[in-house]
Amino acid sequence: VVFSQWRRMLRLADWSVRDILGDAGVRSVFFTGAERPSQRTKSIVDFHDDPRVRVMFLSDAGGVGLNLQRAASVCVNLELPWNPAVLEQRIGRIYRLGQKLPIDVYNLVSEAGIESRIASLIGAKQALFSGLFDGTNDEIRFDAAASFLTRVERIVDPGSLPEAPRGRADSITDALDPEDGDDATLSADALGEPAIADDLSTTAFFAAIRVERTSDGSVRIEAPPEAAGALVALFDGMAKLLSAAVRQS
Repeated sequence: VVFSQWRRMLRLADWSVRDILGDAGVRSVFFTGAERPSQRTKSIVDFHDDPRVRVMFLSDAGGVGLNLQRAASVCVNLELPWNPAVLEQRIGRIYRLGQKLPIDVYNLVSEAGIESRIASLIGAKQALFSGLFDGTNDEIRFDAAASFLTRVERIVDPGSLPEAPRGRADSITDALDPEDGDDATLSADALGEPAIADDLSTTAFFAAIRVERTSDGSVRIEAPPEAAGALVALFDGMAKLLSAAVRQS
């Protein structure tokens, strides 16, 4: 069974696999809100009784109330819903009493798109529910809690973060040219020739940074010398990512 919230997405998926199914001598059926009740009933009957019908494309109109455990053992989600209960309902069409086969669930997630944010959100909601209702511990672990640090580690390798030279001012705002205004940028050159900080971990990196808003509305960032250079490298990496994203758009 293949789920999507969008009928057009289901039609595109059907178009993309139609030749493959035809070469194998099988076909697919649809169960969405666009079909008449009689057609939806025929699709369910064919899916159960016709050995040539091997794939059913469903919208969330078929996410509740259908018993497909005797006809299917694979669930494919072309995209993830915001509500984890909807996802569980989809899987529940085949993972229910009467299922005699192991089931496989495939969630298609594009890491570079909004799908990755939805997947993280679903994981956090499921962790909260499990911790409150199913868990026996006093702590709840969120899979998405470290997502920001994970993205930072992808930009800057903690094992090779540069540090500012000893003896410079602790505030990295000294590296900003006051005449640059809002367009001011930080560069490694502004803090001198960087050295390698082998003992600077990501956790220590963020713990050493202090951020405060000044009376004129600007933001002041202070860090010790061993973290200041690492912060500059982080900003430089983020600036490169943003520049690449602007060029691609």
